[in-house]
Amino acid sequence: MAETFAHALFLYLLLVSYHGLGDLLHRQRAALEMPDETPTSRRLVAATPEETAAVAEADRLLANDERAQAAAVLDQLIRGRGATAPVHKAYRELLAGLGDEPGLLRHARDYVAVLLHLRQEREALALYLDSKQRDPGFQLGDPQPVSELIAIAARNQQSKLAVSLYEEFARRFPRDRDLVMNGLAAAKLMDRLDRDDDARR
Repeated sequence: MAETFAHALFLYLLLVSYHGLGDLLHRQRAALEMPDETPTSRRLVAATPEETAAVAEADRLLANDERAQAAAVLDQLIRGRGATAPVHKAYRELLAGLGDEPGLLRHARDYVAVLLHLRQEREALALYLDSKQRDPGFQLGDPQPVSELIAIAARNQQSKLAVSLYEEFARRFPRDRDLVMNGLAAAKLMDRLDRDDDARR
């Protein structure tokens, strides 16, 4: 136990030392004539040649202040071959700058399912909630991502959200195979919310 503690203490002190050294270098950047950090170009994070070409074209259009055309290029890429997360983010920023609320909701409707498939639960839930705030009538197209969001909300102790999602699920997909599983989960959460009659139903 003493040897394990000594190793842990050594690793902790090493980490603190490196952190302190990094902080010192950052504060003395000008004196040491170190170049400033430059943001990574979107071209460098492109995953495929098609994405590289699309991002380059979008950047060219943006340089000419043709934002709608740049958004259309990224939209075509996303709908076709798909795109990496930075491109999705850039696309949403373009749509927000253009004030294209229908476009943002349309993108979210598909992208929430993609994020869930990639097991990026926090990002998927955040995008769903943002879209719901933009449009209270926002709905996902398929039952599977709704089921997954119910489970995520339940795990995160977001009982009201999980129950609300279940009620939407039961209304829209009354014959889906996950109806019973989601209903049992919702009943337990309704019990916690003092909705005993609803839970029994």
